[in-house]
Amino acid sequence: MANIAIFFDAENISAAHVTSILSEVKNHGSIVIQRAYADWSIENTKPWKSLLSRQPITAIQQFHNGEQQAVDKTIIMDAIQIASERADIDTFCIVASDKGYAPLALRLRELGKKVLGIGEEKKAKADSILVNACNDFKYIERLRNIDDALLSELAEVPAHEDSDMNKFTLSTLLSLAYDSSPKTEEGYVSLTNIAKSIKSFKPDFSYSDYGYRTCKQLLEAFADEYDMEHDDKTPPNYMVIRKESASSDSMLEGVVVRIIGNYGFIKTDDGKDYFFWKGNLRKEFSTVKIRKGMKVRFESVREPDSVAESTKERNGKAENVEIVSGAEVPESE
Repeated sequence: MANIAIFFDAENISAAHVTSILSEVKNHGSIVIQRAYADWSIENTKPWKSLLSRQPITAIQQFHNGEQQAVDKTIIMDAIQIASERADIDTFCIVASDKGYAPLALRLRELGKKVLGIGEEKKAKADSILVNACNDFKYIERLRNIDDALLSELAEVPAHEDSDMNKFTLSTLLSLAYDSSPKTEEGYVSLTNIAKSIKSFKPDFSYSDYGYRTCKQLLEAFADEYDMEHDDKTPPNYMVIRKESASSDSMLEGVVVRIIGNYGFIKTDDGKDYFFWKGNLRKEFSTVKIRKGMKVRFESVREPDSVAESTKERNGKAENVEIVSGAEVPESE
C-alpha cells in the first residue's frame, strides 16, 4: 500500500471539498502526512479553520509579505524536502488547480515519486499543464460528495437511544467505508480494508457499542446490502461487494414527514414509508436544507416490509432523492 503525503493549497481550494478529497485519497493508500497552507490571518480562511478543528490536518502559516505566490513556494519547498528525506513516502498528492504546481509535479516524478493531483475541473482544464504533469488527476466535481457535517454526526454515535436509528447510522458508515476502500476490478473490497476505513472515519469506533464483536459480524447484519465471500485459506480472506440496487422502473413521489439529524423519512401517497440520508440527495440538491413538508421524488432501492420486526426493515430505502417543491432549489451545474 502506498504511503501518501497530501498538500492542500487552502487559498486555492474550498474547505467544503476536503472530506470528499480525503475519502478519495484513501483509495490510493495510507495518508502519512497531511498539511494545509495559507495565510491564516486572512478573513476568508474561516471555513478552513473550522474544518481544521475536526480534521487532523497540520496547518502551516505563510504570510504573503507582498508576495502573491508565497504559499505556492512554501508548498513546493516542503514537498521537495520531504521527497528527498523520506524514502517511505512514495506518493504525493497536490490539492490545487493552479498551473504553478506543474514544475513541482515534474520534479517529484524525477525523484521517483508518484503524483496525484486534485483540483477544480474548470480551472485545471484551463491550465492543463498541471493535469498533464501528474501521474493521475482527479476533478473535485466528480468525487463522491461526503458531507463533513454528516461525519461530525457519526463522531457522536451512538447518540440515538433508538437502536433502529443506530442501524441507519451504521449503514451510512459502512457505505462511506466501502466507497473509500481500494477495490478489485470486479468491485470487491477486502473486509480488512473496510475495517480500516471505518476507523479512519471514526477512530474511536467500537463494534461492541452496537452489539457486534467483529467487522465480519457487522457486515453479516447488513446482508441485504452487501455480499461477503471467502477463500479456502486458513484463516480465510473475506471479500465484500455491495449488492446492486433494485431500482424501480419509475420515480416515486412523497412528502418528507420526519427529520432526525441528516436522516429523513418520506411517506408516499399510498402510505408507504421510506428513509434516506443526506448523501442520498441528488448532487444538485446537496446544499438544500431538508425540512418537513417538502415534496420529493426518488428511486426505491428497497421496498417497505410491513411485517418486518424492526423499523429499519419495515421502512423502504430511497436514493437519488430530488426536491420537487418546498425549498429554494439551487440551479444545477
